[in-house]
Amino acid sequence: MFESEPLTEAVEILGFPEFEVTLASDKPMAILSATLSLVLDDGEAADVSYGILNLSHR
Repeated sequence: MFESEPLTEAVEILGFPEFEVTLASDKPMAILSATLSLVLDDGEAADVSYGILNLSHR
């Protein structure tokens, strides 16, 4: 799991979010998933966007 540090400034995200990663797997079947979440001041998180990629089709 990857989590970033809290942002020091507000960031407006418009359009289609993109996620770029380089990875390797020793398994014939794998799935990659990513979630973009808004973390509120009280610690609650709200999903903004997500993506799932079946790596066996790559």
